[in-house]
Amino acid sequence: MAFTEQNKRRLHARLCEVIGIEEADILMEQLPPITWTEFVTKRDLEQSRHSLDMSIMKLQHSVEIAMLELTATMERGFRNQSWKMFTAIMTSQLVTVGLLGLMINSLR
Repeated sequence: MAFTEQNKRRLHARLCEVIGIEEADILMEQLPPITWTEFVTKRDLEQSRHSLDMSIMKLQHSVEIAMLELTATMERGFRNQSWKMFTAIMTSQLVTVGLLGLMINSLR
């Protein structure tokens, strides 16, 4: 039999008849404000903890994958940037050497 609010009121009325109103009120105050089926058990907590642990592990895995992808993208970007800088420096050096060669030839 489920312990409903209606059952709780009937119990209170009967207790008032048997032990008196004040005593019935004291006794009823000791009952939980919710039904026993709404209480959380250790098993419920353990299942919730297990679910939470699994969610955290999945999140950690996702973050690790995202970090690896970000690291790879950054390394590719740095490598490309380094090659562009190397090419620009070498080109400017070659232009400088070419201009110096033309200046030397024009002085002759």
